[in-house]
Amino acid sequence: MTKKTDGEQMMPVQPKLDSEKIWDEIKSLPIQMFGLPNQVVSLHCTPVIVEPNNLYLTLRSPAALPSIEVAIGDNYTVELVTGYVVVKRAVKLPIFPPRK
Repeated sequence: MTKKTDGEQMMPVQPKLDSEKIWDEIKSLPIQMFGLPNQVVSLHCTPVIVEPNNLYLTLRSPAALPSIEVAIGDNYTVELVTGYVVVKRAVKLPIFPPRK
């Protein structure tokens, strides 16, 4: 896929990394933080590109972690690693019918 610029040159469009897709999905989720209105995930953390498949976040306040975990829900796993919060897509195990 290419994108046209002002200089008539064709620039290749880079596909989004999985970490960027995760950030796009969670950054505008509402959270309950400090009893303040209109709080969203992006106000309390900043994405850092460390690994392409997992989203690494730095928190502005560690007190925001429980609220972010609740806002993100069951679709993602949240882990606290030295200096970062790692957000990964949750692995959904297949449900097998009971044996008869």
